[in-house]
Amino acid sequence: MLKRIILTLLIGNIFAQVKPVEGLHNNTPRIYALTNATIVAEPGTIIEDGTIIIRDGVITATGSKVSIPEDAFVMDLTGKTVYAGFIESYWKKEDKKPPMFSFGDEKKKEEKRPVVDHWSKKVQPEASVLDAFHPSDKELSELRKLGFTTAQVVPSKGIFRGRSAIVHLGDWNS
Repeated sequence: MLKRIILTLLIGNIFAQVKPVEGLHNNTPRIYALTNATIVAEPGTIIEDGTIIIRDGVITATGSKVSIPEDAFVMDLTGKTVYAGFIESYWKKEDKKPPMFSFGDEKKKEEKRPVVDHWSKKVQPEASVLDAFHPSDKELSELRKLGFTTAQVVPSKGIFRGRSAIVHLGDWNS
């Protein structure tokens, strides 16, 4: 009998906690106004003290003389710059450097990886793509001409390849 009461209480608690949380989650603004920003709409077109209106996730107006809807959630971006641009979600860069670590060579046993010592050189979760990331000016220029401003750079080889990175495609110091 006691087991049934405990089981009933546990099941009752599970079903009693299904009411959704009330607040901003249920009242997410549908219209945003990003004000006082420097807007780079395209290369060579800069709008100072501009406003961007976003309605239901779509930019509906951009300019220096845009009227702000009464029901908009206003965000002041004074001192900030907004760029229009694509994000390259998977830029696979070929490694230009030789592998960081060697395996199986008796002469180079001291060059084993410091943290992870795995028998396969394809398993290198501690590696970072930024260690060997040196894009050429031509690569960056071509991506920017296509409208890309940001890229996720991923390692090109391996099973557990290590860490990727999200980079801005502005002038890169290689």
